[in-house]
This record gives sequence, structure tokens and C-alpha cells, in this order.
Amino acid sequence: METDNNNLHVLCEKEIKNLKTERDILKESYFQLKELKEKLEESERRFKNIFDYTSVGVSVVAPDGHWLEVNDSLCKITGYSREELLTKQFNKITYSEDVEKSAELSRKILSGEVDHASLEKRYTHKNGHIVWVNLSIALVRDDKNIPLYFVVHTEDITKRREAEKALKEKVGELEKMNSFMVGREEKMMELKKEIEELKKKK
Repeated sequence: METDNNNLHVLCEKEIKNLKTERDILKESYFQLKELKEKLEESERRFKNIFDYTSVGVSVVAPDGHWLEVNDSLCKITGYSREELLTKQFNKITYSEDVEKSAELSRKILSGEVDHASLEKRYTHKNGHIVWVNLSIALVRDDKNIPLYFVVHTEDITKRREAEKALKEKVGELEKMNSFMVGREEKMMELKKEIEELKKKK
């Protein structure tokens, strides 16, 4: 009987020791998981701050063109609220003449012909005016190479395009004026030549 009690006692001690070991392992795992969770949350906060507070429009777009996430800068560029953009495909506010080239670039990226690309195109602002944008587009795929989403950076280049247009118009005006002045100079040379010829005849 005493031997049985001793054996039971040894077994209980062993079981208690095993439970303590498991408890210590679980405790260590808990603290590791907690630390990982805190790091993940910090990483997500950092990403959210970068996403939300950059002056450039940033969006996550599904392969079918629907916006999945947008930041305030993109809302400001397009004039649409976050909620409004999240119900739309980007081609719905793309200026009609730019829809095909925009869709073609998406097809090239999705097919793997190019990894990433940039494109200058026009959006129609919610208020109706044209907004020129420069898009930098990259596609994120899963480990099986299936397209997950596009990450798109959108820069408002309307002022630059307007300045380029104004410069082009000014260059055109100067070329016309230069052409007029050259023509006038040639006419003056012809008149001088005629006057010289008339003087010789006298």
C-alpha cells in the first residue's frame, strides 16, 4: 500500500512538474504573441499615417477597377468623398478620351507584361472640371501569383499641364510673330533693293 502511495506521489509530482513546464511555455508564448501583436499594431498605425497624411493620393484598387481604400488626398483631388469613391470603379470618373489607354495599361500589368507603370490621364472632378493626374501603379500578387490589388499613387499635375499649355501657346504666338517679323524684314530688303535699282536708273 505504501509503495502504491509512493508511486502515486511520484506520478503526481511528475504531472505537476509537466503542468508547470507547460504553463511556463504558454506564458512565454503569450508574451511573444503580445509583443508581436503590439509590433503589428504599430506597423499598421505607421502604414495608416503614411496612407492618410501624405499629400499624394494613395489608393488600393481591386483588379476589376473598384476602389478598396482611398486616402483624403485622393478625395481632395477628385472632389468625391471616401464613401462615394468606394462605390465606384476608377474608370467611372476617368475622362472619356482616357478610358481606353487606362484600361489597356491595367491589362498589361495584370497580364504580367509590365510589373508597374505610370500614366498621365484626366479625371472628371465631381464639380465637372478636368483634373490632370500622374498615376504610379504597382500590382500586388499572392504567393500563387494571383493578382490581389493595385497600389496607386495619384499626383495632381493640373497646374503643371496648364503651365505647359500656356507655354506652348506662348511659343506658338512667338513663332507667328517671328514669322511675321522675318517676312517683314524680307519685304524691307526687297523694297531697299528696288530703291537701289531705281537710283541706278537715274
